[in-house]
Amino acid sequence: MVNLVFSDSANGILMHKRELFRIDKNSLCSIELYLHGGDISLPFDVKKRKDFYETGYCKRYCCTAQRQINKFSKMLKSDGEICIWLSRKCIDEYLGMLWTVYNYKNYAKNIFLCDCTELVDAIAYFSDIEIQTSPLKNRYKLTYNDIEQISEYWERLCNENTGLRILESGNCYLTSRIRIFDTQNTKSE
Repeated sequence: MVNLVFSDSANGILMHKRELFRIDKNSLCSIELYLHGGDISLPFDVKKRKDFYETGYCKRYCCTAQRQINKFSKMLKSDGEICIWLSRKCIDEYLGMLWTVYNYKNYAKNIFLCDCTELVDAIAYFSDIEIQTSPLKNRYKLTYNDIEQISEYWERLCNENTGLRILESGNCYLTSRIRIFDTQNTKSE
């Protein structure tokens, strides 16, 4: 099973706790797409996101993101199963999950989600729960209907293709035009 995360920090946590989480270090893969902003229109291509990456990250990030995607695709081809680790409080992890399910549903034999929201909260507050609790209790296999709903949702977001995507209340997903979001922030100041 390929264990997929969406940040280097999540990758580091899973590597550090791999025995507790029963993860083979060679099965771990990280793809940092930063989908909270920029163009996500279909068909998805990291090159279309070049302006966003170069503004917020670095000039060569498109190459890095494409390399990460290629590595994941190669790992999946030899294994066939994905476990997506995410916190429902992190927009980039949530969007990464949507992107992965949509793009790899026809290539994966099984797709699992492992909800790490409690673990992330524990780490943020330096709680002992981080050491004692395995998020594997929150891992579940997606059904065909789950995969179709997730894919339809991702497709809708891609068609909306707003400049900024945010989470509200940990579960409710919203998109917002940057101008509107900036106007709201300006009024509250």
